[in-house]
Amino acid sequence: MLHSAMPSCLVSENNNWLMDTPSPSSPEMVVSELFIDGLCAESDFYKDLIKIEGSAKVADCESSLDVNAKSSGKKRWQALKGIMPFLESYKKQKWVQLAGHQGSFEQCAEESLVLKRFCQLEHAAFTKLFNDPLRAFVPKYHGMTTKGGNQYGELENLLHGFNSPSVMDCKIGVRTYLEEELCKAEKCPTPRKDMYEKMVKIDPSEPTEEEHKMGAVSKPRYMQWREDISSTSTMGFRIEGIKCSDGKSCINFKTSKDKLTIKTIISGFLSNNVHIVKQCLHRLRQLRTTLEVSPFFASHEIIGSSLLFIHDGVKAGVWMIDFGKTTPLKEGISITHNIPWQRGNHEDGYLIGLENLITLLQTILEECIERCDSAIQQQATRKSTNSNLSLSSTLSNGNLSTDQQSLVTIKSNESNPLSTGH
Repeated sequence: MLHSAMPSCLVSENNNWLMDTPSPSSPEMVVSELFIDGLCAESDFYKDLIKIEGSAKVADCESSLDVNAKSSGKKRWQALKGIMPFLESYKKQKWVQLAGHQGSFEQCAEESLVLKRFCQLEHAAFTKLFNDPLRAFVPKYHGMTTKGGNQYGELENLLHGFNSPSVMDCKIGVRTYLEEELCKAEKCPTPRKDMYEKMVKIDPSEPTEEEHKMGAVSKPRYMQWREDISSTSTMGFRIEGIKCSDGKSCINFKTSKDKLTIKTIISGFLSNNVHIVKQCLHRLRQLRTTLEVSPFFASHEIIGSSLLFIHDGVKAGVWMIDFGKTTPLKEGISITHNIPWQRGNHEDGYLIGLENLITLLQTILEECIERCDSAIQQQATRKSTNSNLSLSSTLSNGNLSTDQQSLVTIKSNESNPLSTGH
């Protein structure tokens, strides 16, 4: 539900990984190493972004969260700021509370609810969505409440009801900043050291010579560069984070950009489980249909919003979350949500991202079905071969009657026409 990225669990112990062993250079290997058996590897393999045959290995995946060690827990808390905003402490499912921006989220006495720091834009959005067809695709909003002298929005905890769920947050749209933010930053282009440090951490060669000398970059420069290096610019969405049911996470997909890499990551998250993929795909198609008749969608610019995918290996769901930058369109302005953004047109590209997600999941579903069919066929072939070998062995030992021997000969000829001499 809300602000920032939400990670997800990958493959539970009970889920089957129906994938043929890939070659070491394939993107499937990247994701199988990352997700198979629900484990997120802690080796140096994930510390750097390494290009392989047009795909990129997932970078900066965080090491596993040791919920029993205070020091490790503290480290994890700091590392996951900005990710997985509303996960509450859920001992039965071994979840730990993770926050978006520090101090933005609080636990609620009722485990089916979560508190998020009050935001007027988000409050207005949820109020309107209450009477909109999109109501079924957003967390239930129970209004404003106060805790510890601070105001919060009381929201449905979407994880409630899932058994050790896997969660993935996909930021939707071709940009994650408002035009007003960009204009304001351009009017006062104050050099930002913190943004320079974030930039060089990902790509030391990106800053210009002048920026290197200053040790700073402007906010507009950073915001646009951040979108360009991710799949936000190429596919209209990007993966913000993935959280495993066993507490292990990958939180940095900033440079995961090409379609094959993104598809492989998502199929790993969905455990290559046909049942789960079908549920998510059905939900996305329902959302697309509902957006077409939604007055809210037609009258708002939706920026920085996410689609939250949740599954526990049995059931799955997808919800719209994060409306802190969702603003009503000014009078006389209309947008289609499905064309590229240019300064002044206010297009958010929401439908571009959604359509690409639907296409990817359809491809993943087809590949899962094909893989399952192939596995069934291989199993049937093995059984048939073993059965024939067993019968041949029995026949050679002279343990069959004359009638049984004749039947074996007929069956053998049926399976191998060439042996009949025709």
